[in-house]
Amino acid sequence: REQSASGSRSTWSPSLTLYSNVLATYYSTIIYINFVNLSYKFLSVHPTILLIEFSRANSWTLLYYISILCQS
Repeated sequence: REQSASGSRSTWSPSLTLYSNVLATYYSTIIYINFVNLSYKFLSVHPTILLIEFSRANSWTLLYYISILCQS
């Protein structure tokens, strides 16, 4: 029984690590794109508007992450 449990765990673990790697890559890409957009906007936009834009982008990614957690 112990052997079968560890076997099922080892078959389940790679898909989980793959999913977490894809999720981490996705979020780091989003953060990087947001950072590039913000650095471009910083040259032309007032800093307070920049701050509002940044907080809105963060709240949207937070809501998306919460929705992923609720679905699983």
